Amino acid sequence: MSLSIKQKRFIARLDSETKQILRYGGDEETLLMSLCDEDKMNAIKEIIDSSPENVGELNAYCEQYDGFYQYMNLLERLALGISRGVFDDILK
Repeated sequence: MSLSIKQKRFIARLDSETKQILRYGGDEETLLMSLCDEDKMNAIKEIIDSSPENVGELNAYCEQYDGFYQYMNLLERLALGISRGVFDDILK
């Protein structure tokens, strides 16, 4: 099953928001802080949860929308760091 219209619109909106944040001097920390919105995280989770079925489609959106790619890459790196214990001292 492919991503829904709502999910595709969200990807485009997230891409636009990322570009705006970076255009006005924001960095990865600013991008990370912008993810603190529960609705936004739930929408991203739904997209990620659908990715085993839609990995090709998700990759295509990452190629098409650089801002979306930047968010996904940031989340991937954070997950990797957490799994490797990089943040253990911070989280204690």
